[in-house]
Amino acid sequence: MINSKYNVKDWEKRYLQSPEEVFEVYGDREQTRSLSIIIPTINRKEQGTLQRTVEKALEINLSDYPKIDASEVIVSNQTKNKRTVSEYKSTLALAYEAVNDDRPADKEHVWIPKTYHFHLEGKRVQEILNDYLNKKNLRKYLEVEHGKGENMYWASLVSGNGDNRGDDKEVILFWDDDHRTVSTKHMQALALPAVTDDILFVKAAFQRHHYEDGERYQGGRVNATVGRPKVKLLNRYGLMPDLRYPLTGEVCLNKELLKKLNFASRYGIEILTLLQTVSGFENFDKTRIKPENFLEVHIGKDFDEAHRHGKRSEKILDGLKSMGEQITVNLFGAVGNELTGLFGNDPERFMKELKEFNREVSYRWAHRGKIAANFELDELNSNMLGGVGNVVHDYFGGKNKFDYRKEFLPSMNTLEEEMGSGDFNDMMYALKGEKKQIFLPL
Repeated sequence: MINSKYNVKDWEKRYLQSPEEVFEVYGDREQTRSLSIIIPTINRKEQGTLQRTVEKALEINLSDYPKIDASEVIVSNQTKNKRTVSEYKSTLALAYEAVNDDRPADKEHVWIPKTYHFHLEGKRVQEILNDYLNKKNLRKYLEVEHGKGENMYWASLVSGNGDNRGDDKEVILFWDDDHRTVSTKHMQALALPAVTDDILFVKAAFQRHHYEDGERYQGGRVNATVGRPKVKLLNRYGLMPDLRYPLTGEVCLNKELLKKLNFASRYGIEILTLLQTVSGFENFDKTRIKPENFLEVHIGKDFDEAHRHGKRSEKILDGLKSMGEQITVNLFGAVGNELTGLFGNDPERFMKELKEFNREVSYRWAHRGKIAANFELDELNSNMLGGVGNVVHDYFGGKNKFDYRKEFLPSMNTLEEEMGSGDFNDMMYALKGEKKQIFLPL
């Protein structure tokens, strides 16, 4: 089950504790790969936070140190609401205008990355996907559960300039759209090692918080109650490094590596990415990278939006529970057979050990501050572990052993093989034509 050469300690050493440490190590190196920044979003109602995120991405080229350039910033959304689509475009135009107007006098000659809006649920995009996938009897890839992972998948396909540089010369930085304290420095810290060195995968770690009614609360609830406990459980068996913040949307990957990976279609794509790239499971020998090609970077405190602000506690807990269930579905969809063998086909044993790490991680996390305005840690833990337990017992009982993989999208390389290079490339270039550039407002 475990690759004989796998050593979790090799991965745990691959950690830098601040952006400044990244700049010290990599700041003087020349950029040798192009950089695309993708901001996936589904139905962002708070346009101000999205605008700030886009502005910070566009300002990468204007920074003095370290000096790296992004070729494009893509905001990819899945909303079906036409009014929201119009708001997105206006937000991107305003962000572009603000950065252009505020650029320092000595940066007048510096070009700002091209800004694009990609509407995954747009009529023409869906027509293209339907036409090409139906042609090859691959419509099943359009019938996955819609979510963030699906958004990232198709946005990745349209990223880049489409020239002959090769995927190994392209890097994609993914950044979530809910960071109130995002800075260009944070983005640079993740992108710099990947565009200047042979680092194939950089992921962020941080201390997450948010505000509700002016009070500061602990963020990262799903990480603390489900994400890190699962990673620590796998770490106990030598199958995964003890990563500091496993479930983060802020990652930077070499596109050649990205095209080898399966994608989870909804929330929790992060656990599937980690399993394929840095875990010791034998079935990922072809996608696992070397420790020297991986880096985890702590970027400090992060304040995100309280998405469920103002909702009843039951509604909030239901949403968190759903996230925990999706992560578990992805875990068992990827390595379920291995886990049932490891735990002697005993779901109670798996849950007992998971609860042990849940207590260890979540109570330490909760001691840093308040976790919510309207529920306590024990209530959160009971809710999250109950959802996880439902999935675990279903899988160990054989009810959903094969269904879980239906939420996975194939690697882009696999999709190309299934479609044939000609049709795949034609579809890709047709989709790139729907990546609409945003210009300065008139």
